[in-house]
Amino acid sequence: MKRCAFGLLIALSLAGCAGERRAIDQVQTGMSREQVVGLIGQPEGQARVNDRDCAVYSVQKDFWRRTPWSMSDQYQVCYAGNQVETFGRTVSGS
Repeated sequence: MKRCAFGLLIALSLAGCAGERRAIDQVQTGMSREQVVGLIGQPEGQARVNDRDCAVYSVQKDFWRRTPWSMSDQYQVCYAGNQVETFGRTVSGS
């Protein structure tokens, strides 16, 4: 019984992480800021990249891709006016 409960807990935890990643993958060019916030929530920060306003998000990696020094990926959603122009995972310089 304890094994079953533990297995269920792990499955639900992994499903939660996958759900967060799927949400960021649903961002599309042309979406409004309000649609993006409704889909993935408030950004952790703002950045200015190539004269565009960009929202910065951290998304926790799935269980199998985590390492002690890298538990999440950083994403940027950049806007032209009020619509998504570009988006994607940022590449770390390290």
